[in-house]
Amino acid sequence: MRRDRRVAWQAAPGDGSCREAAGAEAKSDLAVMGRYVLTPAIFPALRETVPGALGEIQLTDAIGRMLGTGEVWGVEFEGELLDVGTPAGWLATNMRLARDHPEFRNAVIGTAGTGA
Repeated sequence: MRRDRRVAWQAAPGDGSCREAAGAEAKSDLAVMGRYVLTPAIFPALRETVPGALGEIQLTDAIGRMLGTGEVWGVEFEGELLDVGTPAGWLATNMRLARDHPEFRNAVIGTAGTGA
């Protein structure tokens, strides 16, 4: 990540945790893609991270905590985001990848719109 870019995390009010900013409130046009190479500093950050609404400790919250105590690096990737975070996104991504793959293309194109 270039040093002149802002990281796409910001402090959440109240509990001191961090969250990914969304939409107009985002201070960056960068997104976290879900692949991480972490230093041992992540372990104390995880221990200090307060569980969220569903009782889970979020890795992104721990990384956000690390922003205040050390360096967090990222790599800018230029390409298409294939979102698999929802069942619909997973299905759309797999359909697109199958359509673009020579081995599976006919299976996807051949069944589209036939109810098969």
